[in-house]
Amino acid sequence: MTKIDYEAKIVTLETELRKLRHALAGRDGHADDDDSPIQASFAEAAERIKEALGGVRDTSKKAAHTVETKIQDHPWISVLAATGVGLLLGSLLFRRRGD
Repeated sequence: MTKIDYEAKIVTLETELRKLRHALAGRDGHADDDDSPIQASFAEAAERIKEALGGVRDTSKKAAHTVETKIQDHPWISVLAATGVGLLLGSLLFRRRGD
């Protein structure tokens, strides 16, 4: 499973928003003002994204901890479940190749 770096994505998003703000400033000369509606919208959007990603991060950590606990409590059931899923996926993939 790949780990997604949400912090880096937020920094990238903020950078892109800054570039967009500067591009808009060249059009009407007002996008660099701190009081501009565009600046306020960008700041609000960035804040909402940070909050959403924070919630996703917390939820995913809780889910990962729950799964880890279940696997530690019942290792054989986890092995059997993984084997069953592997067999099911293998049979579905093999069936499609055979058609």
